Amino acid sequence: MEERRKLLDDDHELQLIEGKAIRHRSGPVVGANARRDQIAFIPRSGNKAFNGGEGLSIEYHYLVKISFLLDYSRLTIIFSDCRVILEGPNLKPLYDRIRIHHEDLVEEADPMHAMHDPLGCSVTCLMLEPLKEGS
Repeated sequence: MEERRKLLDDDHELQLIEGKAIRHRSGPVVGANARRDQIAFIPRSGNKAFNGGEGLSIEYHYLVKISFLLDYSRLTIIFSDCRVILEGPNLKPLYDRIRIHHEDLVEEADPMHAMHDPLGCSVTCLMLEPLKEGS
């Protein structure tokens, strides 16, 4: 705990959530209980498509729009400087929570374990893309 506190004091840009490094744009996110004005994205270990496997926490006021496939198997969340793409079965409950800023943590699940989720709503693929000028 002391090591975590030192990390938080030394670097407000990098935090630990459930033992994983999280980079965020402003004030600290404490544990997995981020304020609802922020949303954190946690990729599976080794996810190279998501900033080399680092997590990201971003404030909701940077949210520009959310697009989705009609079967809710893919959500594209566009923030002012990046695009986060979520894929998985039945993401409608997650979409509803993000839309009203009630989701504070999105964690990528192993596809084999996601099949056993009782709600059937699991993110099995998490991607991060920086936005280019003019897009």
